[in-house]
Amino acid sequence: MIRLKPKRTKLPFGLCALHTNSTFVANRTDEFDGDARVRKFATARARKAGVNTNGKRFCGEACRPGVPFDPEAWLPESDLKDSIKNRCIEKNWNCEELGVKGVVTESPDPGPYQVAEGIVTEEVNEIVAEKAEQGERVTPQQKADLTEKVRTVASGAQ
Repeated sequence: MIRLKPKRTKLPFGLCALHTNSTFVANRTDEFDGDARVRKFATARARKAGVNTNGKRFCGEACRPGVPFDPEAWLPESDLKDSIKNRCIEKNWNCEELGVKGVVTESPDPGPYQVAEGIVTEEVNEIVAEKAEQGERVTPQQKADLTEKVRTVASGAQ
């Protein structure tokens, strides 16, 4: 199977400092590099999502992260520059060439790493089984202490 990827440029939206929409559109290259097969695939994907591609141009840079050939990346060619600018504002993306500065939000601190309870339980059960093979009996209190110790060691909070 051939993997298809939209064309990406180094600068966001491959822009120069252009001021008019017609100049902006005239200086953009074909997003599909003339490959009819890729164009057909992207068009079919958009139509399947209910997007009419007539009078629109695909902008690979406007795809949502992880969504190649995003149907939302088909933007009206008649107002492409403003459409891209509005999309940048809507998605909080940076695009210096269009004067859009995305707001950087810091993610909340996830706190210390938490090991999945199933992993802790599995490790504790293995230790208890080893002790049983050696003839040692593990009390419920010892098992609780062992569980806490395994959890602490596995989470890296020693």
